[in-house]
Amino acid sequence: MAWEIHSSFDVLFDHAWSQLARATADPRHAWRYPALGTVAAGMPQQRTVVIRGVRQAESLVWAYTDGRSPKVSQLQSQPKASWLFYDPKARVQLVMHTQVQIHNGDEVSRTHWERLNPVQYKDYNTAQAPGTQAAQVDYLNEESWDSTHFCVLMAKVLTLELLMLNSEGHVRLHFSVVDGIWVGQKLVP
Repeated sequence: MAWEIHSSFDVLFDHAWSQLARATADPRHAWRYPALGTVAAGMPQQRTVVIRGVRQAESLVWAYTDGRSPKVSQLQSQPKASWLFYDPKARVQLVMHTQVQIHNGDEVSRTHWERLNPVQYKDYNTAQAPGTQAAQVDYLNEESWDSTHFCVLMAKVLTLELLMLNSEGHVRLHFSVVDGIWVGQKLVP
């Protein structure tokens, strides 16, 4: 299904989730690499992450990271994050506000670690923390590929907002949970 601006709220909401699910499986999908926003010292921080999974029934999305990266300490002190997705071809933006739980060294992180392709282990096994100055040319710690620093950022979606840019007129929809049910409302674009 393409983005149809005259579709019902429910159809557009479900289509957004189906596109998120597709993005986890298709490296070429426009929503594969969202910007994840956090706050540090009162200033907004953003970075690109890879969306790794979604569960619409539980309103969950997740990404992986190295536990030494700045975003982890930012999320520990303020466990809320925004996710920004944009598809330039469809001209559709999705913004999600989430409550993030960090999984490291627990059953959730172990399960996800075991699903990784071993080639990905290096992404979570650098000798130095991400974002620090590389003191050596070879910054990988190849002696031990373990899950010590591997974290799953499990995000519970609290609100979801779609903006569809269209020559017939832009459409902006806001979804939030009311009494346990997702409810949509139209906003001025």
